[in-house]
Amino acid sequence: MNFRIETADSDESRRLVYQLRYRIFVEELKYRIPGANAEEGLREATDAGSHLLLAFDEEGRTAGTMAVDHWGRVDLDPATVDHLRLMGFAEAFGREAIVITRKLLVAQAHRGSMLMLELLAEAGQVAFQPSVLFVFVDCSPYLVGYYEKLGFRRYAPHFSYDETGIISVPLCLVTADHQHLERIGSPILHLARLTGIPDVPEARRYFESQWTAQPASAATAAPAPHSEPAGAVSLLDSPLFEGVDDADRATLAELFEAVEFKPRQRLLEQGSSPADLYFLANGFVEVSLSDGQRELAIATLGPGDLIGEIGFLLDSPRSSSVHSLTGGMLYRARADRMVALLEERPSLAARLYRNLARLLAERLKSRSFLITEKPPL
Repeated sequence: MNFRIETADSDESRRLVYQLRYRIFVEELKYRIPGANAEEGLREATDAGSHLLLAFDEEGRTAGTMAVDHWGRVDLDPATVDHLRLMGFAEAFGREAIVITRKLLVAQAHRGSMLMLELLAEAGQVAFQPSVLFVFVDCSPYLVGYYEKLGFRRYAPHFSYDETGIISVPLCLVTADHQHLERIGSPILHLARLTGIPDVPEARRYFESQWTAQPASAATAAPAPHSEPAGAVSLLDSPLFEGVDDADRATLAELFEAVEFKPRQRLLEQGSSPADLYFLANGFVEVSLSDGQRELAIATLGPGDLIGEIGFLLDSPRSSSVHSLTGGMLYRARADRMVALLEERPSLAARLYRNLARLLAERLKSRSFLITEKPPL
């Protein structure tokens, strides 16, 4: 489908933006947002100075929207400045170096299309100027992996909005870090060079010094009944079981116990044991490393992901910590029970270990750029 994207520069087009936000956040996602209504839609104070993009489908219906804020031209909400840790960047490089993108939304009928990428490309045309070194977004956990492929990176703790409880993950694109963009093959590098944004080593070094993760309060997940919440990925559909016949799948599944967790729970501790294996059925978690003084967020995992593969394969203590961003459920297989079964079933063990090796290789390939960068711990 062909989409038409334009700047919402009239009162009517801006109202269409606000109404689309309302339909998605309030009517579809059921968020309770003070002051929002169907007629006026969902409007924020910053919108008055924002560059708002509005997309239409071939039938002329509103299909998507996005806001772009140049901090040098708009007054940002103090909460946004605090959540995204912007003040330090501004003090080091000036507000003109900072752009915030927000409220990237696509109507339900067009999700899975190219519209999100087209909106981002259009936003890049607006945001990318020689003075812009950093582009920030408060990202839904569902979209972290998508943004990371473009070159955005974690640098600050996740947070939740007080009014709605919406979980957000701060991400930053260092447009002046050409080394990183080239390393991961980001399509944004061409746009950065085309618009005259130089490679600025000082910006790269400053960004790396900001990486941190918020320690979550210690909490132990409690066993829950074997029921899966709506939207969960079934344990039996895990790639871990690929090539395993139905009888062996059932045998393996019996080793996993269901565990529910709440937002901001500490689920696994770096350096702890035993090396149990986990399957994330629902919800999002954050993986982090610690040097004893601070933590570095290295990955966000979601439904269908495995946790603890390295510790299980090597029978070693946890190489990282895991805490929850949202509520959800995972399945835990005790290492001793799993190993005992596999020692009795060599053919099953060969298949399972092969699947684990493949899953690890795929994850390593998708994050290979991390190997060439020294984590700023």
